[in-house]
Amino acid sequence: MAMKRTIIPICILFVIKLWAIEPWTSKDFERVSKEKPNPSFSLPQGEENWQSWSYPHQFMKTVGFIVSMQVTDSTDPEYGGIIEGEDQLNIVETDNTQEAIWVLSRYKEITGKSDLDQSLMRAWIYVQNHPAYNEEGTESDYYRVWNSGLALMAESKYREVTGDSSFIGYADSCVEYIMTHPLPFSGVHPFYKNLHPKVTAQAAGMLYRYARERNRDDWASYAVQMAESVLVWLEEDPETRLNNEVWAMSGGTCIWGIENSLFREDSSLGASWLSTYLPLMKTFQPGGDWSNSWNIWYAWAYRYAFDYTGDSTYLFIHHAIVDSLLMQDKDDDGGVPPTYGGSSFGDHSWVSSYMLFMGINELWPRLAEYDAGIPKIIFPKEERVIRFGDTLDLEFLVANYGLQDLVSIPLQTSGLSTWDTTLSLDFAMVDTIFIANGVVARDSGYQNLSIYTTLTQDQRTVNDTLSMDFFVFPPRLVTGSVTDSINSHGVKARVYFTLKGDTIPFDSTETDSETGQFSINLLDTTFYVKVSPEVPYPEVYDTVTVTHDNIPTLEYRTAPSKILFVNVDPEGNYEEFLLPALDSLGISYYYWEREQDGEIPFSKLYKFQDSLILWMTGDREEETVTETEADSLTNFVENGGRLFITGQNVAEDLQGSQFLNNVLGVEFISSPINEIFCFPIHEDTLGSLLRPFITTNGGSALNQTSRDWIQPTNGSRAFLSYDSTGSIVAGVWKGDNVPQVVFLGFGLEGIGWSQSFPDYMNRREVMEQILGSMGVTGVKEEKLKSLSPFKVVILENPTFGSIKFSLVSGETIRHLRIFDVQGRRVMSIPINYKPVGIKTFSIPISLPSGLYFLRFDGRSPKTYPVVFIKEP
Repeated sequence: MAMKRTIIPICILFVIKLWAIEPWTSKDFERVSKEKPNPSFSLPQGEENWQSWSYPHQFMKTVGFIVSMQVTDSTDPEYGGIIEGEDQLNIVETDNTQEAIWVLSRYKEITGKSDLDQSLMRAWIYVQNHPAYNEEGTESDYYRVWNSGLALMAESKYREVTGDSSFIGYADSCVEYIMTHPLPFSGVHPFYKNLHPKVTAQAAGMLYRYARERNRDDWASYAVQMAESVLVWLEEDPETRLNNEVWAMSGGTCIWGIENSLFREDSSLGASWLSTYLPLMKTFQPGGDWSNSWNIWYAWAYRYAFDYTGDSTYLFIHHAIVDSLLMQDKDDDGGVPPTYGGSSFGDHSWVSSYMLFMGINELWPRLAEYDAGIPKIIFPKEERVIRFGDTLDLEFLVANYGLQDLVSIPLQTSGLSTWDTTLSLDFAMVDTIFIANGVVARDSGYQNLSIYTTLTQDQRTVNDTLSMDFFVFPPRLVTGSVTDSINSHGVKARVYFTLKGDTIPFDSTETDSETGQFSINLLDTTFYVKVSPEVPYPEVYDTVTVTHDNIPTLEYRTAPSKILFVNVDPEGNYEEFLLPALDSLGISYYYWEREQDGEIPFSKLYKFQDSLILWMTGDREEETVTETEADSLTNFVENGGRLFITGQNVAEDLQGSQFLNNVLGVEFISSPINEIFCFPIHEDTLGSLLRPFITTNGGSALNQTSRDWIQPTNGSRAFLSYDSTGSIVAGVWKGDNVPQVVFLGFGLEGIGWSQSFPDYMNRREVMEQILGSMGVTGVKEEKLKSLSPFKVVILENPTFGSIKFSLVSGETIRHLRIFDVQGRRVMSIPINYKPVGIKTFSIPISLPSGLYFLRFDGRSPKTYPVVFIKEP
């Protein structure tokens, strides 16, 4: 058995400088009032981990998150304060910090530890420097009143746990502020009409509880009066006001405040009033800004409603809402975002504190003392496809759900796994158990995997066992071979099988290097097959269906490619301008992209049918041919290999080198040359095969901005010129009677066409004549099976800054190019789609509104029109 222990991180975040910003004003309220929340009266259920947490573990993890948000630089004026959130690092406030004081005090009470005492005292330092009633306030005192209420909660818990009464004077000053700053319910901005009653209720509840603790009847009486005013306000329009949310508060805030003040004075009134009005209040709000805050206030209100009504349904609602927040800790750092469904990179300290003191802490009295269980099976996942004979790793969680340390917990697995041990779990601990090769599929059909604990003193058995059912597919042994179609020799290849609709291969196998044969255990379904042979054989694609009465034998025959096509462009661009021409000429090739595929396989060049390298440099300005590559190419040419290099900047980059002068037979003269035409030198044997052409215009890559002017040297011959006189040489060749080496001072991808010159050659024709002169002629390629026809489905037009589409193709698609209506390329986006099934892309777009053409570049480029609508 191998075990990995999960450790609760308590980390400190160092912040250089933070400045607080003012709380919401009426303008902020008007802004968010345009956002229409979607009221819901039902709770989310059935989601992963529903009510399966170790709440002590989650409590401790959230404490760690809150501590990580504290300013620890003692020279900072915000020293000790708690930062608002991961996406609001510039905000430090007293309310966040007072909530953290309660949390850290409760941590000390639960654990008996002093390891966070320094963080606790830092927080008090901040609060003393920034008292609640001095925090921001412009049109309304609501923020200061709210803050003062939190001060009472913080001081009370801190004094209860530590016995330190040093901050009673501060709490008394907050009481005075609450009692001398009543918030009006009328004659104010409409949003304050909704917010002031909620803040009044919150302050009333916290003031009353504090007053009774301090034996101050006068404070308690004032708190009751505050609550009565809120009660009257609610009864004027209960269906609207109980379900209204504003700022970080909801109708639940009003109910909680009344429950903890007025109803504590008169519990019979509480029972009857809640029975009448509480059914009108929602239980959950999934939409709207800060909805997690609204919901946890609803939860706290329902929790205290149980005390007056005895209705256990209210406990369930509270519990369920707490779990709805826990489910949103997507990055497992203990923090949650303020808005339901918010980003895991936007967790906030204050709503995480709410989750503790309004949520998990209220569950504490109902937790068992001794409780061990299995919260989650990490692997294998339930959707995992398992075959007969498969051996898989097993990984799962074991949790201490209770309030005591647990010693020697028996732990066992059964079904697909048979394993047992004992382990101990301290309070709040969750362990990750990893068992290598712990799952073995010994039988086919439906099989069970169960993991369970059998702790003798366990007081809650509902979480002791966790089971999953898997269907184990019967074995289907598929055999086949990959062979050379010319000599029938075996070809070494990796054969990938991908389930229809997936992008990651389900399984793969390798052929025998001598015979080319392979075998693999599959299951009854349809697979996409990709055969990736060694150099120089091209990839082969297929679709295969396996059933119990049809187990195919897969035979793939392929011939070595005629040439090696090497692309050294910095971004792997422009191959789409040459590959279709090679396809149409029937010249098979093995495509190699230096940036992606790495070191060029020079040692395999003898295996190509025509022993020729087509070297394209695109926009590369440096290392068009590296020193190592130049040595290998020199050896290749000296041993009879043929080399065709095309690209601007190559001669300029290699000027003065022996490779350029001696091997290529080229001398660099000047760059850039702005002449766009190329004229054949008819006195030359290769030149006599050509007609003029243009290196721009329609169908061109439009990238030729640095054409090289060159001269032949060391026995090479000029056959192309940028001018009709033949004096500004554009291309040379070298060889005995026929070209062995051809060099162009420009890129073939730049060749286009123009209606003004109908007799000029196109790119395909130029390539055909040059390659033909080097002995490479087209042959009809053996037809290879295809994955599927090329298909693009635009799922979302590029509206509001992005485009979403799905792609399936039997060929590699390396780029998405976007052109405007004038044919200009405005964006080039690498996608590097490999033909393994349907794949969905979501790509940010930043373009003006208008009509555009999306071209997916591969061997058979496809173009799709779309209309981009920019967000107003």
